[in-house]
Amino acid sequence: MLDAAATGDRIDEIRDIVPLLAGGVAESYEDVRELLINFRSKLGTGKLKFAVETTVDRFRSQSGIPVALDYREAGGPPLAADHQLQILFVLQEALSNIRKHAEATEVRVTIVNESEFRLLVEDDGQGYDLAEMGALDERHVGFHIMRERAERLSATLRLTGMPGRGARVELVLPPHARQAV
Repeated sequence: MLDAAATGDRIDEIRDIVPLLAGGVAESYEDVRELLINFRSKLGTGKLKFAVETTVDRFRSQSGIPVALDYREAGGPPLAADHQLQILFVLQEALSNIRKHAEATEVRVTIVNESEFRLLVEDDGQGYDLAEMGALDERHVGFHIMRERAERLSATLRLTGMPGRGARVELVLPPHARQAV
């Protein structure tokens, strides 16, 4: 596009194209930066709660969107380190999707560790059409990544939403799928 405008000496077209390119580069830079931060995530203390709080705080500062966090240890056994990391990555991806697409004004993250482990991420954003979600192609990798991580855990992942009424991502790790610590 830019080459065609430059060889045709169409300066006005170039002026229109350059801001689009700059915006695309800036967005790509932020995406790569976020990926690097997420891949560097470690559960240094082995404590999922601390990592979740850190992830939520980072999301708040990056997006300006308030997050209500409810983390409950309700008698469930401790999670294996690998399970904790996969759950943290699902949370990070859900929050990333909210930041990029939801136009949300508030987010709720609920984690309950009882006989089954449950992660629920809800937003009040624009939601989505469930029929369209079933036909997601490879350009929409976030949901595919979350599904793959859930499969690795032998957990279930439910994505629900309605246009104009927000979205929910729910990960449930049943008792039989928990690894011994």
